[in-house]
Amino acid sequence: MGKFSARGLKFNIPSIVDGLFGLPTPAGRQRTWTIRDNYKRYSAAQAEPERRALKYITYNTTLPMAARVQAQMKLSGMPSNTRMTMVKNRCVMTGKGRSILSKFKMCRFVFKEMAKRGEIPGVRRANW
Repeated sequence: MGKFSARGLKFNIPSIVDGLFGLPTPAGRQRTWTIRDNYKRYSAAQAEPERRALKYITYNTTLPMAARVQAQMKLSGMPSNTRMTMVKNRCVMTGKGRSILSKFKMCRFVFKEMAKRGEIPGVRRANW
């Protein structure tokens, strides 16, 4: 794989996606979505301290209005990928974005199959 560069950050694609829990990466379009989602997670994590500080300044009513407006303008000028709301939970096995069990980071189909085979510690199919 080649290098992936976005907004001045350069990193290898396999180092982002292939390192997730040592599981195989999805193929095709799901791989692209997974890479994009991981980049959004990385960007949000890097900008989180600055976003929190700016939000604190914005909502602090004891500060002068000029400082609060300046913080709000700087906050609105930040890239949209730095917001945690842009991050979507995806299955680490298939890359699907729906019906994700967030505790296991898997879609329900993969979870069901792995539970049936006994590959998830502490999880069994119900029998009664």
